[in-house]
Amino acid sequence: MPVFNTAPHVVRAINSALNQSGTVGEVEVVVVDDGSTDESLSLIKRLAERDPRVRLFAQPNRGAASARNRAMAEARGELFALLDSDDEWMPDYLATQMSTLRRHPEVSIVTANVFERDGPADGQPYWPASDTLRPLSLLDLIQQEDAVCIMSVFRREVHETIGGFDETFVRGSEDYDFWLRAAAAGFLFLQQRRPLGFYQRRPDSASASQLNMLEGICRALERAKSTDQLKGAERAAIERQLLRFEQQRLRCEAILALRSRNFGAAADGFKALHKAKGGLRLAVVAAWSRYAPSSLMRIDALRRSFSSRVSSTKPAAAHHHPGGVWPTT
Repeated sequence: MPVFNTAPHVVRAINSALNQSGTVGEVEVVVVDDGSTDESLSLIKRLAERDPRVRLFAQPNRGAASARNRAMAEARGELFALLDSDDEWMPDYLATQMSTLRRHPEVSIVTANVFERDGPADGQPYWPASDTLRPLSLLDLIQQEDAVCIMSVFRREVHETIGGFDETFVRGSEDYDFWLRAAAAGFLFLQQRRPLGFYQRRPDSASASQLNMLEGICRALERAKSTDQLKGAERAAIERQLLRFEQQRLRCEAILALRSRNFGAAADGFKALHKAKGGLRLAVVAAWSRYAPSSLMRIDALRRSFSSRVSSTKPAAAHHHPGGVWPTT
């Protein structure tokens, strides 16, 4: 568990790991405080003093990838289970995931469905819920960037074979890069469609930054593209995804420039987006951003207000990237 300034959530997260039911064997909760400046560290210390299963390590702030790597280096078990410090496991999370690994010895990684907590999809499952297990291939991971949830259990050999999380991913998507490398190395995945935990949405979390997320996904895909073992379908899927996310990145940059009243950058961004994607609608937006940016800002504000009202009255799809002309940020 990496921790950085999550005092309102971290005790609940750790207790959810300590209070697992069923036959799971010995559990240790390896917590790495990554330079928190709030009460997180002192709260964890109190928990560790009361329960020796909590092993606490502290380091200067280096990012979630570094903290996870430190935790895995200190861990003594044969199975690793990732849990972020603002998320929560249901009591049968570990028993269910470990039972799946025992029944399927050929599988190395089991990822879990979860319920969203807060945000526009509050109370909704990350993926459509069922009692099925879905095998995931490298092609599946390329085509669906959210096919693996951070709440995953995997065998130690995965870490020993591919190494840890890439600590140069300081702005997010280091987990997507990790799963792509694992799949490319031949490790088999199962996706547990039954919700077994709660995934916290926070405005200040790393995944809340649309632009950072898009840049991280593109970087992970570019890295995967250099893998020698890629098949033709996998390489073609990467190219399609890179085109898709590059267009989303241009869109996101343009709208953020518009909202910050950097009208020149917004006009250039929409022009680049129209050049990449085409279409009459984008041509109109690009022209409008050049000659009437204030009017476009008002339209954007009205759209955001309308979207907010709609999302508060009906369930939203979980963790999908936006389409259309505007980003959701």
